[in-house]
Amino acid sequence: MGFLETSAEYFIRGGLCMWPLLLCSLAVVFLAVERGIYYKQKISKTEFAVEFCEKMTRGQIEEAYNLAVSSVGYAAKLAKDILDKRENLGSSLASVTYEKTDRYLNRLSEHLDYLGVIIGLSPMLGLLGTITGMMGTFSSMTGQLQNTAGVTAGLAEALITTIFGLIIAIVAMLVHAYLMGEYKKADLDLNSVADALVSCLSERQTHI
Repeated sequence: MGFLETSAEYFIRGGLCMWPLLLCSLAVVFLAVERGIYYKQKISKTEFAVEFCEKMTRGQIEEAYNLAVSSVGYAAKLAKDILDKRENLGSSLASVTYEKTDRYLNRLSEHLDYLGVIIGLSPMLGLLGTITGMMGTFSSMTGQLQNTAGVTAGLAEALITTIFGLIIAIVAMLVHAYLMGEYKKADLDLNSVADALVSCLSERQTHI
């Protein structure tokens, strides 16, 4: 019997609670792929943030601007947008810069809470399936107390949903941990770029 046939058999034996667990597993896969692709497109490399901050600290604004233009991701976009508008921002430089930073970080954190919900929900759905399965097993024991093999088989089937729920929760935790790690790096890089922009450009404004 192949893997698919075995999985289908376990799914059917797990009962109705396997359907919401299936939805949870599909949601984990979707969020992992969607956020992974999005992060790859929108998170600038840490090397960019380090080099940009160094150039801004040295007062090499044109070089820093060219670096931002040639790079991708939200940190590079933030740098380019602020440097493009630096002559018109005036006293609103800091507020505009950090508002843009917060907006980009909010976009990066979208959907991460859903993984947290799945991490908590999947084991509970699995436990619910196990409890309902055990109730059905015990109710069928009436008049068949000597059939211990049947009872054992029924209990084993009832535990299928708990196993699936825990597997989904573990995978979701691993995905969430990876995505949170990427988000925290992006948070650090974005704020580093924002601080460099505000510090350098504010200093130049005071000397004008």
